[in-house]
Amino acid sequence: MNPGRLFIAKTWCFADMGLHLRGLFLILRALKLFADAKALSKTTLRRAICEAGFEIADERVFGSNPHAPYVVARKRGERQLAEGEKVGEANAGSTPGEPA
Repeated sequence: MNPGRLFIAKTWCFADMGLHLRGLFLILRALKLFADAKALSKTTLRRAICEAGFEIADERVFGSNPHAPYVVARKRGERQLAEGEKVGEANAGSTPGEPA
C-alpha cells in the first residue's frame, strides 16, 4: 500500500469478549462452523496495525457492540502528491530549507 493511503477495518476483538462468547466460538470452531481466528484484544489490534507501518487516525464503535471497533489508519511514509501535482512542484514557492 502506498504511503498516505487509508486502511479501514472493522475487527471483532474476541479476546475482549466474555467467557461465554469465547466458549461458543471454540465449540463452533470444533464443529467446523466458525473459521479459525486469532483472539485479539483492542490493544493487540492497535499494536499490530502500528507495527505494520500504519498510524491510527480514528477508532469508533457504532451500535451496541464495543468489541467490534472500526479503525481508520494511514500508511506511514513520504507525503503523497496532490492530484495533478508533479514531482518538483511539491516545494514550489517555498524557501529552501523550509518545509512545503
